[in-house]
Amino acid sequence: MKVGDLVKAIPLAKWDVNPDDYTQIGVVAKLGIDSELLPDPDKIVLLNFGHDDGFFRICDWKFEVINENR
Repeated sequence: MKVGDLVKAIPLAKWDVNPDDYTQIGVVAKLGIDSELLPDPDKIVLLNFGHDDGFFRICDWKFEVINENR
């Protein structure tokens, strides 16, 4: 997964929710580290939905690349 890829973010089973209700699709705008969680920072993905952005923690979501940015 890299910036520009179209991805699907699916909540992990640990959240015990219906994935169909919470799955998001967006373009990767940024890959980084959430420094606000120090001393246990987590990797984050910023997805752009065209009208808004959303932060997704890798420990909370599964990502599937739908279309790679070439």
